[in-house]
Amino acid sequence: MTRTPQAGPRAEMALSLSNPACSEPEPRTTVNLADGPGSAAAAAADGPLIGLAAGDKAVSLGPAAGHTLAVAWPGMGSTTLLRSLGAQFAARGLRIDILDTQHQHTWAHDLDQVTVFEDADRIHRHLYRLADEVRDGTAAGPRVVLIESTPTTDELLKFRYHPRPGGLGLDALTTVLAGGQLVGIRVVMACRDVPEPFGHVVRDLFTTRLLAHPTPRTWHLAGRLPSQPLPLSSAGLPGRLHQITATGTTALQAAYLSDGDARTLAQHPCGQGGKPTRKTGRTRRSTQAGAAPSSFRLTGSDAHAPRWTPTGSTNEENHG
Repeated sequence: MTRTPQAGPRAEMALSLSNPACSEPEPRTTVNLADGPGSAAAAAADGPLIGLAAGDKAVSLGPAAGHTLAVAWPGMGSTTLLRSLGAQFAARGLRIDILDTQHQHTWAHDLDQVTVFEDADRIHRHLYRLADEVRDGTAAGPRVVLIESTPTTDELLKFRYHPRPGGLGLDALTTVLAGGQLVGIRVVMACRDVPEPFGHVVRDLFTTRLLAHPTPRTWHLAGRLPSQPLPLSSAGLPGRLHQITATGTTALQAAYLSDGDARTLAQHPCGQGGKPTRKTGRTRRSTQAGAAPSSFRLTGSDAHAPRWTPTGSTNEENHG
């Protein structure tokens, strides 16, 4: 008698993936913040749009979102995510600090409300200044600190600003994470893996966690409960993230925004009544060649939910 092997977890997963009727609805594979469903979702969101989940459900960083951690390998869209969120925060009138030793965020150079720190020493001096302001309660918020992925995060682990204990950049960052929200500072940090010193406190420091390719380690540290199964990975699809919050896990496609469109959006903050307000100070450097920004029109009735529509934008691949 021939025995029929029982289907194990791997076989059930393969069957689910091969049978559309058994699989969960998937988010769309591309989301453009400047056009289509991405633009419409951003208009209605209560904070900067992260991306769209299945059924084009908007996933955003609302007022209570707290700090955000994005864990993704290089090439999986973490730089695009920071650029998109940074431009949206700037459009809402917030001060933006970008810590980036790889010079990835040229779109933000010479913008009045954005400061880019590209030198390790300047990055650490700034983090320690912010940490002191958090302790003293004198930080000038609201402010968003964007931290680019490797090698910037590596610098925080090895660069010693002070010879005494607690002199690493990561020590200052931990202080900012622990008390920054009380003085109006929010952190959005990208990294290829959860930094070892954060370890068991990552859930406490970051209320929003975004995992591009969950591994047993990242799921244990930044995921939900170790007893819950890993989300199905979408390896090889840049921008596909799993949002982890206290209430559940949501697969989404992060919104794409080109360098030129990010620069244009950041220069058109939304004023009262959703009407665009022109900045009194002009930027001191034009956008680099090949990244000419589109002309944006902002519409909408909510000052905290601007909508921008590109006129003459070019089509680019999502997360190139």
